[in-house]
Amino acid sequence: MRFQNIKIKTKLVMGFGVILIMVIILGWLAFSQTSRIWQDTRNLYQHPFTVNIAVREIKSNTLAMHRSVKDAILNEDKTSTDIYIHNIERYKTNVYKNFDTVYMLYLGNKSTIDSAYNAFQKWILISDTTIMLCQEGRKKEAAFRSTHLGNMYHGLLLEAVDNLQDFAMQKAKSFYSSAENRKKDLKTQLWVIIIFIFLLTILISLAILREILSPLKELRKVTEKHRDGQYDTRSKNESSNEIGELASSFNRMADRIKFEMIIKNSTTEISDALIGYEHLKPFAKSLLGILLSKTDSNVGAIYFLNEENSIFEPYFTVGLDVNNIRSFSADRFEGEFGCVLLEKKMVKITSIPDDTLFNFPTITGTFKPKEILNIPILLSDQVIAIISLSSIHGYSHETMEIIRLSEKNLAAGINSMLASEKIHIYSQKLNQQNKTLSEQSAELSLQTNELQEQNAELEMQKVQIDEANRLKSEFLSSMSHELRTPLNAVIALTSVLSKRLKDKIPTEEYSFLDIIERNGKSLLALINDILDLSRIEAGKTEIQYRIFSLKEEVDSILLTFRTQAETKNIILQNNIGTDIPQITTDLNMCQHILQNLIGNAVKFTDNGSVEISALLVDNKVHVSIKDTGIGIPKDQIPNIFEEFRQVDGTSSRRHEGTGLGLAIVDRYCRLIDAEMEVESELGEGSIFTMILPIVPSMTHDVHDVNIDNNFHYPKIQQDIKPETFSGKSILIIEDSEPAIIQLSEILKEHKFMINIARNGLEALELVKQNIPDAIILDLMMPEMDGFDVLENIRGSKETSKIPVLILTAKYLSKGELKRLTENNIHQLIQKGDINKGDLITSINSMFTIQEIKTKKPKHSNSLIKKDDATILIIEDNPDNIKTVKVLLGESPDIMVAMNGSEALEKMKIKKPDLILLDISLPGMDGFGVLDEIKKDESLVDIPVIALTAKAMKGDREAILNYGFDEYISKPIDSNVFEETIEKWIHLGTS
Repeated sequence: MRFQNIKIKTKLVMGFGVILIMVIILGWLAFSQTSRIWQDTRNLYQHPFTVNIAVREIKSNTLAMHRSVKDAILNEDKTSTDIYIHNIERYKTNVYKNFDTVYMLYLGNKSTIDSAYNAFQKWILISDTTIMLCQEGRKKEAAFRSTHLGNMYHGLLLEAVDNLQDFAMQKAKSFYSSAENRKKDLKTQLWVIIIFIFLLTILISLAILREILSPLKELRKVTEKHRDGQYDTRSKNESSNEIGELASSFNRMADRIKFEMIIKNSTTEISDALIGYEHLKPFAKSLLGILLSKTDSNVGAIYFLNEENSIFEPYFTVGLDVNNIRSFSADRFEGEFGCVLLEKKMVKITSIPDDTLFNFPTITGTFKPKEILNIPILLSDQVIAIISLSSIHGYSHETMEIIRLSEKNLAAGINSMLASEKIHIYSQKLNQQNKTLSEQSAELSLQTNELQEQNAELEMQKVQIDEANRLKSEFLSSMSHELRTPLNAVIALTSVLSKRLKDKIPTEEYSFLDIIERNGKSLLALINDILDLSRIEAGKTEIQYRIFSLKEEVDSILLTFRTQAETKNIILQNNIGTDIPQITTDLNMCQHILQNLIGNAVKFTDNGSVEISALLVDNKVHVSIKDTGIGIPKDQIPNIFEEFRQVDGTSSRRHEGTGLGLAIVDRYCRLIDAEMEVESELGEGSIFTMILPIVPSMTHDVHDVNIDNNFHYPKIQQDIKPETFSGKSILIIEDSEPAIIQLSEILKEHKFMINIARNGLEALELVKQNIPDAIILDLMMPEMDGFDVLENIRGSKETSKIPVLILTAKYLSKGELKRLTENNIHQLIQKGDINKGDLITSINSMFTIQEIKTKKPKHSNSLIKKDDATILIIEDNPDNIKTVKVLLGESPDIMVAMNGSEALEKMKIKKPDLILLDISLPGMDGFGVLDEIKKDESLVDIPVIALTAKAMKGDREAILNYGFDEYISKPIDSNVFEETIEKWIHLGTS
């Protein structure tokens, strides 16, 4: 195997393996030499060094023995002599021990040791004899013996021992010299091996680096050439190691890049060939040319689906005789195009045999392809064209990839070209049509001039019509006053005469006054109906929403028909239950509708009953007025809501009327999004049902509520004694003498002091001289009208609080109502059929409000604790009562009253500390209950909180102005409820 083919990993392992072996050899050598040095050191220690020490011990012990013998001879004390003898024995033992050591380790001739040992034995013998003599007391003899014989043998011993010591020293030098030589040899060997390893490492590293870096440099150069655009450059490294594999991968990547670039360039050229053509023929020619070139095809054709979507027809070919190319069906999936039409994707036909039927006629003969490529062009999942290519060589992977990536562009380009071709055709048609239109335009130009002249005339007519409508509106407004004013005079004076002439003229003549008054009122009602209908048709009627109780309104309306019903023995029944919620709509329109329907029911019923009921269905209230009257023929029911239409329109009819009532009802129902249904049987009676949404759809503009809605007062006439107003002064500001007479008659009966001003300036002078307790003001007066008078009165501090009642025959617009509201009027009554009871009730309410405002009860500043409090809830709805009880908790003493009368009775029995009062109560409403409370001195200090669903704009202010201490709206917010009650009752535990 060549070295360059060896894997880099293997090369590195081999190189590092050699280095590792050399390191191991180096280690082994160092270990071996170190062991030898250690052996010399150990020999040095165990032989010369140990022997030398033992010899020294022998010398020192023998010297000590010799000294002890002398001391024993010289010492006279026997005890001390014994000690010396004992020491001599001890030294002797050590000498023997050291001789054993020397004998064991001595490396020289053992005879030298024997000589020394024999000398020691002889010396010991002499020493023992000397000691024995000392013990016997023969010290002189012992001294002589020690001095002569002992010294001599001791000298011989030392000489023999010195020989041993000299030999040991010589041996030590020999061992040291040997170790020194070994050290030098080891140092030399180590340096040689280290240098060898270093050089070997460099050589191996260079060899490996060269084998790695050289091919990498070559690969880098190839990469740089690729970067510079030389895409045909390839790495020549064919080794089988990692670098070779990397080079092979790079070459494959370069081949892929080149392949993709060829594909990209080819698809780009095909895409470019689809752009820049305005007509289909050159487009098809260019497209087939580029496809043949890029796919190495020999022939090609384009087929387009015809306009009937039934047949594909050849449009353009290259290399084929177009006259010999057939069309084919779009539905039967025939021939080589069947699979394309069925699968709607590109199909390549391969392995075509020599005896194939796929023979294409050419100019020079028959063309037999090796492979056929059919490409579908889709539009909204429908094949609209097919491109067919054929080659005698076949199609490579590169060619198929080019076609695959170009399919969408081909489809987009051909679809765009076909659309452009259609646009071109349509454009030609349009040009032709434009030419025709241009000719017609000249004609129209003449007609336009004529139309412009006509438009100018129509514009002038429109201005005239607008002016006529304006004048009509002004006429209706003034007519409201001009018609009612004289009629009011007739009705008012007739009423006065009826009172003054009663029992003073004959009965027959007195009945004439009743006839005049009754017909005057009928005429006034007719005028009101005509004016109402005119306002509706002119679009001048404004919708003013407010929340109210349907049951209460029906109760109020039934009161007005009670006398008439009793005269005809008709039972009036209000069957509307308390489960019907309050509704939000225009109160005046709803009242008008109900008054008209109930009035008709009473009018056309001779006996029996009139029942009013209500049903809640899908957030709509179905209000039904059922009577037992004469009924309506079924064929007449569709016509009864038309103007001036009556069921009995003959001159001999029993019941009078203009036929406007139901027409106005129908118009008002449309305005408030209500529906009207009628069921009737002739002779059996009728049922009129008004279907009214609880909450309006707000399809109309919502306006601020009017004066009557800002201040809600009891609708039931109160039984007021004349003495109630004794000493009260009223200023009547009115220019109509009949109205002055009528008002004066009514007011004098109730002990009022009356002043009269017949114009605005006179009224202001009278007010300056003497401020009245109340004012009745007419709006339509000469010189200074009622609006200016009211603003002057409110502009002065002294007169700003005077209660004012407006009395007018004028229809008030939204702006005029707003102007009155801003000046804080208290009541508004229409002139004409003035009801004495309503007038006195309104005046009484006006005085009540003023008294409440000027005399507010002074409640105690110290809060009552919850456990000690008594709270009265005046509410007719059980669910609301339960809700309030839950919010109050269990600690306070709670009383409940379902209506005003019951509440007043309970307050007489036990005085509450706080009252929660609902405004909408059956019978006496919340305002009436408050009036009764304020009249009672024992109850006047009790704080009263209004608990009401009245939440429209101005309701809160109106309720608080009336005299309530607080206001809580429904549905009840628990936080607001708690904060409000906290002002009067301490909710914490006592």
